[in-house]
Amino acid sequence: MTENRPHQRHCGRRPIGPSGVAVLIAILLGVTVGCAPVAGPPMAGPPDRLAAEPLYWWYARFRMVWKPRRKPRWFLDPLIAHRVLQPVVTDFSAQIPLWRFHRRAARDAAGHQFSFIFYATPETARAVFDRIAQDPTLQLLYDGHLLAAVVFDDPDNPERPAVADTSDRNWSVPVQKSWPYFAMGASQTWLDLIDRLCQASPQASKKSDAVQLTDYYRRISGEVDRTWQTEGRHAYLHHLNAIFGYVPLIFRETRYLNF
Repeated sequence: MTENRPHQRHCGRRPIGPSGVAVLIAILLGVTVGCAPVAGPPMAGPPDRLAAEPLYWWYARFRMVWKPRRKPRWFLDPLIAHRVLQPVVTDFSAQIPLWRFHRRAARDAAGHQFSFIFYATPETARAVFDRIAQDPTLQLLYDGHLLAAVVFDDPDNPERPAVADTSDRNWSVPVQKSWPYFAMGASQTWLDLIDRLCQASPQASKKSDAVQLTDYYRRISGEVDRTWQTEGRHAYLHHLNAIFGYVPLIFRETRYLNF
């Protein structure tokens, strides 16, 4: 990265007798259990109680250039998520039990900001931030006057140790504690959708020219938007409603609505 754009850190066979069969079954059962894939932390409790070391929430914030009287370049969010952050969540999956994305754009100090929020030890956070800072895609975005800054939390000053610490304080405590799992699943779904759409033209997603790269992800972002608009109601909202037994929601207009 250029100095004027620093990343801020805020064998033979024998017959088998009955006893041998029993031993073989026991071995096979042991192998089956021992080799079972582990998709995530054990379900005995939240990851902050299971980890050998304390875990904390960390933010990597990507602040985009947003010109006055212009719409946010929303396609930059999936570009960064796919090009920069997908390798991170893949390579650090064993060290990061919870993570999610956050997207926002408002005319304030943060402006158009895309955030990667993850739950890990300070050592893992430092490694993740170093990995992100070295990604050449960010330099392309800087050079194209698309990225204004990348701001990292300071691994030497950990905060937010509880699973609920980045949830909305207006929610009930059970929702605050369970919501990060939902947000991670939604983020995984969004990122996987982007990746599958990119698989149709994998070489295009590896463009090293800023203009070509942004044009490509502008198209991918549009496809993601259309997928949400045409399939989101049933594929996502309806089935989320089904998990909660089709109990209707109370909207601000005090109307009940099923998905």
